[in-house]
Amino acid sequence: MIIPRIEKECGHADFGWLQAQYTFSFGHYFDPNFTHYGALRVLNRETIAPKAACRAKTYPNIDIINLVLQGEAEFHDSEGNRIYQSENECLLISPLHNISYSEHNINHEKPLIQLQLWINACVEYFCHPPQKRKLVNNNALTLLASPNGSEKSLKIRQQTWISHIYLKMEQNITLNLKEKNSYLYSITGIIKLENNIHKIAYIDYSDGAFLMQEQKVKLTAQTDFRGILIYLN
Repeated sequence: MIIPRIEKECGHADFGWLQAQYTFSFGHYFDPNFTHYGALRVLNRETIAPKAACRAKTYPNIDIINLVLQGEAEFHDSEGNRIYQSENECLLISPLHNISYSEHNINHEKPLIQLQLWINACVEYFCHPPQKRKLVNNNALTLLASPNGSEKSLKIRQQTWISHIYLKMEQNITLNLKEKNSYLYSITGIIKLENNIHKIAYIDYSDGAFLMQEQKVKLTAQTDFRGILIYLN
């Protein structure tokens, strides 16, 4: 089953210094139908004004995957540590319960645009130190995070695989989903989705789609397309 999650139907916030889109319930936005999707707890697209920062806070037992799409970011923690993140870089943080963290746009001129995912972590695994890797636009499918760190991916504390998709216009790729649940999100561009029984759906910039118990889904780029696939075991 393919169920689109259209951008205009998601939660939104505008605080002046922060504009955000919430795929799932977050902060002031609550929708009982969209509280999480398996281990995927949060998928937020955020634009943070130059020199602005999100207040320090503690986190539940999660792994944070942060993708900087434009600008520069820095995470600060209450122990005095700072983690710098450049444009087109993916960062994974496993927050500790007794430490608070804040997010900063350290650029004085350019807004910071980022995509942030929270994945519920397995409690039996210890927190990993911060991990980073570059996002590349020369591969159709690049594994960013996985349980075992395969293919030089970031090691996540959950049976979840996160991949970056980059397709030129009219290029296609078939996802072998093995009847597991997945979520596809459009960072930029329009993509056509077609399953085994030829059901077709389209998602545009900032839209997403729940892929539920599909064996295979064919993606065909209607424009140059960049997206994120979250594969949930």
